[in-house]
Amino acid sequence: MGESPVLLRFALLAFSSVLIIVNPFSTAPLFAAMTEGDPPAKGHQTAWRAVVTAGVTLMMFAVLGDALLRLFSITIGAFRIAGGTIIFGIGMTMLRAHYPREQQTPEEFVEGTAKDDIALIPLAIPMLSGPGAISTVIVLGQHANTWGHHTSP
Repeated sequence: MGESPVLLRFALLAFSSVLIIVNPFSTAPLFAAMTEGDPPAKGHQTAWRAVVTAGVTLMMFAVLGDALLRLFSITIGAFRIAGGTIIFGIGMTMLRAHYPREQQTPEEFVEGTAKDDIALIPLAIPMLSGPGAISTVIVLGQHANTWGHHTSP
């Protein structure tokens, strides 16, 4: 009985954190531009593959992130500082309310629109599951005490 409120709070924290960092609403205009002229069925398939790939990528880092950090002898404290710096940079970009040039150059945009399959790269990785999202799920994975925590969104 006492586990349920804790799990609910953790699920709400995990969901809101990942949603804010992934920010699918900022990827939507780029997706629309990259799939312009495609039949609706191909657009739906591309979106589905990108979301599934990003989800699987983030779940893998949530579960295996601790082992990966230990493999490279990185402490969670150092990783939190690095991840916090990345998330701070993303937040400052959002506050300035402009599209940063370094996020996607015009050449990258043209290359993205010219590719046959954009679901994996650039949509799933790095747009949806980029470094900020990966560091967020690794840190959240460190706070997961039970499998219920690991499986919450």
